[in-house]
Amino acid sequence: MSPTKVFDLYKSAWRPLLVAWGLILFAFGNLAWSKVIPGMSKETVLVEMRDGIKLATDVYTLAPGKGQPVLLMRTPYNKGSGQKTAELYARSGYTVVVQDCRGRYASGGSFVPYNTEGQDGFDTLEWITKQPWSNGGSPPLTPNRESLFLRESTFPAH
Repeated sequence: MSPTKVFDLYKSAWRPLLVAWGLILFAFGNLAWSKVIPGMSKETVLVEMRDGIKLATDVYTLAPGKGQPVLLMRTPYNKGSGQKTAELYARSGYTVVVQDCRGRYASGGSFVPYNTEGQDGFDTLEWITKQPWSNGGSPPLTPNRESLFLRESTFPAH
């Protein structure tokens, strides 16, 4: 048998093992990232808007019931996709609110882009300021596309 054929046989035998090893590392890596953080509280609530539509909202905090600064993320891309970011900021002392936009994923209503974002954002901010885990202070940060529609003029006066 020529050295080239031996090398090809060696290479083809190891390929499935390397793929399997890569899949195992990927699975354990995902498990490591999805660890439960001691003391982390995640609560899913339905927040009612002015027209009665309920929007699915996750609240992440390390100190439930304690007034903390709040970060708000509203998304049409599934609130579950913001979990890692929310946990990161919650570990830093913030309460983080992640909300599915109207008509998307677990939220009620119909999705019409940009149609009710300002009103829904305002109603969500009003709801946040009344919660025991909110410090009721300045408006929460909105680090995504909704910040264009939640201008200062639409923030509740708190």
